[in-house]
Amino acid sequence: MKKSLVNNFGLKLISIVLAFFIWMIVVQDNDPEKTKPFTNIQVEMENQESMEKLGKVYEVLNNTDTVTVYVTGRNSVIKELDNSDFRVTADLENLNDLGTVPYVITCKNSSIKKENIKVEPSSLKVRIEPKVEKSFAVKAVTTGNPKTGYVIGNATVKQGDSIIVAGPQSLINIISRVVVAVDVNGLNESKSLKGTLKIIDKNDEEFAETKMKSMECKTSSGVPITELGSVEVFADLWRVQPDIKLDVNVVGMPAVGYKKTDTTITPETISLAGTESALKELNGHLQLNEDVSVEGATSDVTKKIELQDMLAEQHDLKLVETATDTVTVTVGIEKAGTKTVYLPVNRLNTKNIPTDLKITLTPSDKIPIIITTTTGELNEFDAEDIKATLDLSDYKTAGTYKVTLKVELPEGYVLASDVIIVVNLEKKEETAITEKSTVEE
Repeated sequence: MKKSLVNNFGLKLISIVLAFFIWMIVVQDNDPEKTKPFTNIQVEMENQESMEKLGKVYEVLNNTDTVTVYVTGRNSVIKELDNSDFRVTADLENLNDLGTVPYVITCKNSSIKKENIKVEPSSLKVRIEPKVEKSFAVKAVTTGNPKTGYVIGNATVKQGDSIIVAGPQSLINIISRVVVAVDVNGLNESKSLKGTLKIIDKNDEEFAETKMKSMECKTSSGVPITELGSVEVFADLWRVQPDIKLDVNVVGMPAVGYKKTDTTITPETISLAGTESALKELNGHLQLNEDVSVEGATSDVTKKIELQDMLAEQHDLKLVETATDTVTVTVGIEKAGTKTVYLPVNRLNTKNIPTDLKITLTPSDKIPIIITTTTGELNEFDAEDIKATLDLSDYKTAGTYKVTLKVELPEGYVLASDVIIVVNLEKKEETAITEKSTVEE
């Protein structure tokens, strides 16, 4: 009887051990051990002020301020974890000569042991440099489109037109410009908007987030910009005025025998945006600021005028983006032909005729005058409009001379050639003196 009880106890012990192993197998199958990665966990920097006290700054290299944490454990535990359960820190006072700082990783879940946690990369990599600061001009840049029929006339940074940037010397040296980006999509009134400060390098690439973290920005008056998205931009909305007619001045006279014809401006009209007062002052016309000269021209004259250069002097007008910025002006020039008209000699004005000389003109009845036009029609010319003057101030002695007349013609007409008249000057006869001498004899 006693022996039977002992044997039963051994069987029971064996049963318990077998049951335990069976339970372990079942648990292993139903709640297996696994390793899970938790990505994009931000590293918290500690004791950054230790760098500042030394006048140094650090730049994180190779994006090592963001890590992936690998955790090994039972599935039932692992599945309850997320990124917020982990804290990864890097104490800058532990920086070694190789420029690396070890991570310290903790997990809120006490079931996860330190030896079951692995992090990649294995350490924070930084570069230490002198801290320098420099002032940069800042410009607002807009994205998106305002309400139809409007454009952004001016976008100005309310904190001022310059920004002071402090950071690692190597980064400061490659800064090309500083901008504030602001979204104006659908804007229907002039207003202040929140913009995002961005730093652009000399390769025209925007500083990544890791570089921006090592920079400090402040206004020209020294007020820190703690949030890069807190910069204010005032967006001034201008109305777009379509179909504004372009006008141009044509100056000078074509060569003799040629005339101006049509003046063509391409495009004839443009769209401008501007303040209400500036658009009202235009009254639908924009006078081009460059004249087109046809002086001495014998063929069509073409000139290109840059509107952007012209409007750069205007602070309240601008071209819309879809408008061409080059205007082409063409002035037609063609042969005018000639016409001969006749001026009666009795309509000739004479000046400075010597009193002791007798004058004879050739021709003696009418003077032929050959004219051409620069703009008008020759058939419309009236000889009554001619004014001609014979000036003999340079002719004081007897003789025969070819004298050029001074001729005045109506606007739009010119002489095709000089008008020359033959003038004969001879001594007047002393008749009275001769008769007196004969009587005395």
